[in-house]
Amino acid sequence: MTERFDLTDQPGAPLLRLFYTSSAIARLGARELALACEKRNREAGITGVLLRVDATYLQVIEGAPKAVAETFERICCDLRHRNLALLEIEPADERIFGDWSMAHVGDSESLTIALRDDLEDIRLLAGVNAHNTVLRMRQLLDAVRARDLEVRNCAA
Repeated sequence: MTERFDLTDQPGAPLLRLFYTSSAIARLGARELALACEKRNREAGITGVLLRVDATYLQVIEGAPKAVAETFERICCDLRHRNLALLEIEPADERIFGDWSMAHVGDSESLTIALRDDLEDIRLLAGVNAHNTVLRMRQLLDAVRARDLEVRNCAA
């Protein structure tokens, strides 16, 4: 049985943020993968973002340390990923992606083209500076939302 976590963080309660990349083995979009995890993330108090750039997934998950560890363990066992690389795991004072159980940018071709340079920059930055990549992912979501484009939230 899945333990239920309170999404409203208590002052001083520890949070953990984890950032990883992986290679997609199937033509599964970020939307489909994020939707598949929606209920479990919401119940576990996990928030974050999932982006797909070509065949690379970039994902940040944040929440209670136990919930983050359990979620990442499931991801590591998920056969839809290969070449999984843990780029950063750090304690956090607050959530960066608290607005979304798992945000993802819409998979439409026109949106992908409009954001192509931004997404590619994020993918390349991940190999150099994980912390700044996480911040850049949040900036991208804010910019997309400000332009009334497709930022999807799995938990409405």
